[in-house]
Amino acid sequence: MICNMHNKIISILNSKKMRSEITKTSLILAIILHVNQYFSFIYGIVVLRLVAEKLFLYSFQSNLNQFFLLPLYCIFCLVEVPRLFTGQYGNTHKDVPKLAMCLVLSIFPQLPVVIYLCKC
Repeated sequence: MICNMHNKIISILNSKKMRSEITKTSLILAIILHVNQYFSFIYGIVVLRLVAEKLFLYSFQSNLNQFFLLPLYCIFCLVEVPRLFTGQYGNTHKDVPKLAMCLVLSIFPQLPVVIYLCKC
């Protein structure tokens, strides 16, 4: 009788409904994304100051550079928030499409924008 109840309890605990699955996230990726949140905030403030200084104090060789500078900074700011969110969410929930979205947002449009902002 006791052995039969013991087997029932073990079968209930081993069932999929009662078992809690442990999600294994990447600690390194979590640390990188966490530090990237702080550094991107600092980078955004520094670049905003530099963009304002370039627009008001310097003369550009081409009007095209002056025209693209502010919209590209706005694109950087608008894409950075979803990129970091999808990276954190994808890592925490082991959601591969969200991690892929974070990677795609890192490569395009972020990489060309950051290269342009550093070059200009």
